[in-house]
Amino acid sequence: MICRFLLTIILFVFSGPLMLIAGETDTSLVNTSHLDHLFEKITVDGKQMGIVHIYADTPDYKWTDAPGEGAACVDDAARAAIFYLRYHSATNDSLSLDKLKSLLDFLFFMQADNGMFYNFINPDHSINKSGKNSLPVADWWTWRALWAMSEAYRYFYGKDESFASNLKTSLQKGFKPIDSLLKNYPKTVFLKGLKLPTWLPNQYASDQAAVMVMALVPFYEITKDTLYSHYIRLLSQGIIIMQAGDSLNFPFGAHLSWENSWHAWGANQSEALLKGGMLLKDDTMIKSALKEVDYFYSYLKKENYINEFSVIDGKEEKSLKFPQIAYGFNPLISACLEAYKLHSDTKYAEKAADMGAWFFGKNDAGKPLYDPKTGRCYDGLNSPETINLSSGAESTIEALMALLEIEQNQVSRQELQNVLQGRQK
Repeated sequence: MICRFLLTIILFVFSGPLMLIAGETDTSLVNTSHLDHLFEKITVDGKQMGIVHIYADTPDYKWTDAPGEGAACVDDAARAAIFYLRYHSATNDSLSLDKLKSLLDFLFFMQADNGMFYNFINPDHSINKSGKNSLPVADWWTWRALWAMSEAYRYFYGKDESFASNLKTSLQKGFKPIDSLLKNYPKTVFLKGLKLPTWLPNQYASDQAAVMVMALVPFYEITKDTLYSHYIRLLSQGIIIMQAGDSLNFPFGAHLSWENSWHAWGANQSEALLKGGMLLKDDTMIKSALKEVDYFYSYLKKENYINEFSVIDGKEEKSLKFPQIAYGFNPLISACLEAYKLHSDTKYAEKAADMGAWFFGKNDAGKPLYDPKTGRCYDGLNSPETINLSSGAESTIEALMALLEIEQNQVSRQELQNVLQGRQK
């Protein structure tokens, strides 16, 4: 099994901070039970595939559809595929490998002729081909599907050549639309005191571009096709242009998400720049990422985390602290642990652990958002007094991915244990 905490976690929920009692049992915080509950194998037109149900509402946590959209989606299936792949790689769990392949079969099924992906399937398992958030366009679900397929391609390459070949074909088809985005390179515009690129998704979406980079990195790593390193470099240039502020000035090196705004959810820019920068040996990409991790992440910790803000002429506007969700923490934790891989500087692993403690009550509510006894991660901290006790796929998977990464790093694993036991440095 994976490296695990040398403790038994017993959670007591009070109005104050989380309490933890340490024992000597080898126990992991990563519990796949709830995600396994959300997973289902279905058969469509004689083809078997795996889906992940979108929502599970309190108190019974039965499968719940997204009203007007569908029962399952590519976005969550891709997330789950990435998690199950990483979990299998860490534990050699055969059931996770089976779920991974089933979810990838669902992604194959959802890919449209233009290379992009439909997002939702209806309760009768037909594809939702009319919903705005389900169309096969250059948007989140397409990039996330390619990310999952790309990580899977790297894994299956040399192990299962037939399956790897199918993945390669889908990836080559899916990456072709990038050319239409890059036709605007290197045009920039000025908006509200900021210089912005125009060749990212929706012109300025550096958060989506980050997912694209993370999809391209494993594929280039295997194929060595310079077309894909070219894509990585140009998309990364756009992400870097979206960086604002410095060590002394707001927003302290944050990579803005879109136009003049930043939001915590999907803030994978530094993780993407570190992965791409290390692969391409590009110091500019690496320095940009470390600037955000060093200064902006420290600002977030000082503020006890925020959800979003806007920047106008270098000044903070429209800052919102809530809601806070797992999807707003996993990207930051991943970036910190990527930074640790680069320099082996313990400050990055410790920062990841501190962020991970948010799941266990180190937050404004003083209550845990993740329950290791059930594997559920609640859907959000809506205010210091209110937690959304439902537990959907996105929240659960993002939490599991974050905790899996923390547990696989000896420093962050020990530091999280220290934080939860009140022994933080």
